[in-house]
Parts: sequence; structure tokens; C-alpha cells
Amino acid sequence: MVFIMKINNLPEIPFELSMHGLIIAIAVLAGVIFASMLGRSIGMHKGSVRSYSILAILLGLVFSRAAYCALFWNEFEADITKIIAVTDGGFTLSGAFLGAFIAALIYSAVSRTRLSKLFNAIIPAAALAIAIGRFSAFFTMEDCGGVIENANWCMFPLGIYDSNEGVWHYAVFAYEALGALVAALAGFLTVTFKSELRFSRGENAAAITLMFYAVPQMIFETLRTDIIWLGFVNLNQALAAVLAIIGFVVLSVASVKHVNFGFSHALRWLMGLGLLGLAFKSQFRVSAENELTSYFMLILTMAAFLLVGCTLSLSFLNSKNKQKLMI
Repeated sequence: MVFIMKINNLPEIPFELSMHGLIIAIAVLAGVIFASMLGRSIGMHKGSVRSYSILAILLGLVFSRAAYCALFWNEFEADITKIIAVTDGGFTLSGAFLGAFIAALIYSAVSRTRLSKLFNAIIPAAALAIAIGRFSAFFTMEDCGGVIENANWCMFPLGIYDSNEGVWHYAVFAYEALGALVAALAGFLTVTFKSELRFSRGENAAAITLMFYAVPQMIFETLRTDIIWLGFVNLNQALAAVLAIIGFVVLSVASVKHVNFGFSHALRWLMGLGLLGLAFKSQFRVSAENELTSYFMLILTMAAFLLVGCTLSLSFLNSKNKQKLMI
């Protein structure tokens, strides 16, 4: 859609509004509103999340573009002026994550806001923004999987029709959107309701959201055709694995802090480590041989890893609840 902007006596300025850009803008706005709501629920100062969001959006765009240029430098080495041609596209989610993280460190230091509180508000909101933003691929045919061969599966949201190629592709972006939405909901429930997945209001929201987002993302990344490879490593899948491990570690630290270290912690850590090892073994077999059994093994091991991680935060680990059960 092309619009004409007229300001007083200045020449008319045409600008184009794409559905892709509109959905991304809506996703960012929804994320800011959601983060502000969660921030109020966990006792953050009014307006602090909105102030952080301005810095996060700016640094997120800068690092997202920088990461894309670094990964696909061959597109820019002949003409480096293309680096600033941001209207042509070219951003990475991993770069945006890095920019938002750096923005959180800066804002926390300047405003003296507790970093843990900030993360518990913004990470579930980021998952919601990703869930909405993924649907921009409906108009660009990005973030899709291979061609669907079974005619019974040629329907949305299982697949999406590519009019240029005349075939149906797996709508991986829709799967990722659903996974991110579930993660945002998990974070929201951890903050707002009396949940067994926290020790105090909102304490584990960030970690729970990370695990619910990263585990499905690790699985869906194997279905995409536009994978970013660094050697033999799927970059986005590796990032998802790191986020899942961070969530697991944060839940472990919170649990030990409240209940002290016990055998149950050691058992869960060993189980988590073993499940991650099996998952990576399955992933390499999926990448090398595309075996269906290996793919299902990846799903089962990562689902089990998510379950083990969440049990670290269950309220029955709390010593006060143990005393109540004994009575």
C-alpha cells in the first residue's frame, strides 16, 4: 500500500506501508503494552518498562541489522552502502535478542532497576511480540519448511501455498508463533496467578518463558529451509539451546536459594544433562539422514527436558509447603 504524506507547503512524500511492516509494528506495540502490564504486577515503577522499551527497540534494530550483515557479508562487500538500506529487509532475531539484552544491562545500571524484575516483565512480552511478528511471514513466504507431499496436509496452518512455485510448504512460522504464544502465556500465568511454578510473584516468569519458548524452537528449527549455518551448527537452534539451558540454570538457582541443595536437585541436573545429550545426538542424525525416528526422539527428549526444568520450580520443593504436608 502506497500513501502520500503532505506537510504544509513541503513537496508530497510517497511512502509504502507493507503488511509485513505493519504486523511487526503491531507486534512491538503489543509487546511494550504487555511488558508494562507485567511490570506493574511485579511492582516495577510506572513507566520504567516503556523507558526501557525505547532503548531496546533502537539497540535491537541496530544489532539485528549488524548481525545480518556479518552473517551475509557477501551481499554487502561489493557495495557497503547497502548496509544502511534497511527498507530492503535483512534482520536477524538473534541480533535483536542481543540488542535487547544489552539495553537491559544499560537501563538496569542507569535506573538502578533490578535486572531480574526487568527480565521477568520483558521476556514474556518478547515471546508475545515474536508470536505476533511471526505471522508477517504469511505475506513474505519466509520462515517456511519444505514442500508438503501429502495432499491431505495442504491446508493452513499446517502449510502455506506458494503461488510463485505452485506448491504448498510447511508453515513453520505458524508453528513457531504458537510455541511463542504458549511461552508468553506461561510467563503471564506465572506472574498473575497463584502458580506452582514460582516461589514469589513473578520470580520465575523469565526462566519459565525461556524454557517454554526455546524447547519448541529447537524442534521447529529443523523444519526450516532457510537455516543459517555456522559450519555444521544451526545458529538459531544453538541460540534456542542456550536460552533453554539459561532457563534451566535460573530455575535451579532459585530452587536451591529457597530450599537449599538436595538430592532432588542433583537428580534433575543429571537428567537434564542426559536429555540434552540425547537431543543433540538425535539432531545430528536428523540433519545427516533426515530420519523420522530421530526427529521424534528429538521431540521426546526436549519435552522431557522442559518437564524436568519446570519441576525445579514446583511449590512442593518449598520447605514451608513440605511442613504443611507433614502436618
